[in-house]
Amino acid sequence: MWLVSVRRLAVRAVVKWSCFVKTVKCPILNCEEDESVEHLLVDCQRSQYVWGKMTQIGFKVNITYKAAMYGVFEDRMSAMDQDFYWSVVCTVVNKLWNTRCAMVIKQESISGEMVFKQVQTELKRQRTLDSREKRMRPWHLLTL
Repeated sequence: MWLVSVRRLAVRAVVKWSCFVKTVKCPILNCEEDESVEHLLVDCQRSQYVWGKMTQIGFKVNITYKAAMYGVFEDRMSAMDQDFYWSVVCTVVNKLWNTRCAMVIKQESISGEMVFKQVQTELKRQRTLDSREKRMRPWHLLTL
């Protein structure tokens, strides 16, 4: 996450100086926007789809650039809820980034639905680990 927070995630707009990058356009099919960190995490149609699906499972945080990049939420909440939501945001960001890289490197298409399924699977795994280790985290806020 520190690469995100210092705006050095290797999106095309950041590494456009490289001889390997031929375009700064987003690699998502039918997306004509320049790929920046903000675009990847919040503005891209695929990201918006994933964040929209997150609201359907109970994720009630308004995702802004600050929320996705730094964990600064506009909503007022307890410290425990904030830590929990930040861990969920980190999971989503991780899956958005990893699947974007797989798309670029392997030249395959990974839909927003597939990313969301990966996020759900990872959150269920984290919930199971928390339960085994008796960590008190507000998993009741999400419907997995």
